[in-house]
Amino acid sequence: MIKTSLSIGNAVAALLNNNKEIKGKKVTKIFPVVTYDAILPYIAYRRIDLSPALTKSASGADTVNIEICCFSASYQDSLELAELVRMALDFKAWELAGIKIRSCNLTNSSETWSNDAYTQSLIFTIKL
Repeated sequence: MIKTSLSIGNAVAALLNNNKEIKGKKVTKIFPVVTYDAILPYIAYRRIDLSPALTKSASGADTVNIEICCFSASYQDSLELAELVRMALDFKAWELAGIKIRSCNLTNSSETWSNDAYTQSLIFTIKL
């Protein structure tokens, strides 16, 4: 099956799941979108925007914005996990899960606290 930018989450999740430093933080799971059954700390990701680059002959390189949220019981742990995610993705290119990523850059971030968890939200712009 041909994979397009709609499957970008699979490539990001595969890269994060294979990262030794993130595994070392004892992340319980990396979820698509969100889950209500998770045990802290965990990561959730979702595609928030897709901009296809259309050309006369075919579609060009899509640009996708993906949000990656790092949840933890302590503020410091949420920051450390977010830093590891940033190091794994920012200014990187890779091919994984059938998708070729030409560039991935952190473009925004925010933080919050809700439901007994500190959350670091990172927005990455990815070019395919």
